[in-house]
Amino acid sequence: MESRLEAEPNLSADLEELRIFMVAARANVLEEKMNMLKEIEKKEKTKTSFFWWKWLSLLFILGVMGYLFYFFTLRETTRMAPKYKGIYATRFDDELILHKTMRSAVQPVTLTGEQRRAYELYSIQLFDEAAPLLNTLWTEKDTLALFYLGISEIGQNNEEKRMEILKKNRTHQV
Repeated sequence: MESRLEAEPNLSADLEELRIFMVAARANVLEEKMNMLKEIEKKEKTKTSFFWWKWLSLLFILGVMGYLFYFFTLRETTRMAPKYKGIYATRFDDELILHKTMRSAVQPVTLTGEQRRAYELYSIQLFDEAAPLLNTLWTEKDTLALFYLGISEIGQNNEEKRMEILKKNRTHQV
């Protein structure tokens, strides 16, 4: 084959053209494959970004719906009667806290641990937590606990219980 290429100059020129054509064909095929891969990558990229936005928006909507469901159905609300809201908002500390409160490292031992816990829960208006403790203290004949229990029942919107408790307080203070 080499001797024939040397003998026939047209044949060697044809072979060189054929080699150039093969390189060009390969380059063309590779370029087409590269363009095809770029198109696929572009489609996947837009598809993926849409996919994440879709899931992110779905999670956001589910979160908002969950919060609204909790807020309107599952949340325990104790609505205070409007006539008492002013007392609890502005005059509670001055008029309805009768025990001595001290904020120091050394406190005199005038209150038991149960009394201190119950009275402090009452003074920060956590009535639902204070009421059972105050009720226990009342069974030990602590009239201040009974008074606080009555005020706590108002704070929890239990006016019937409040009247019953505060009437007890009057009859036992005599």
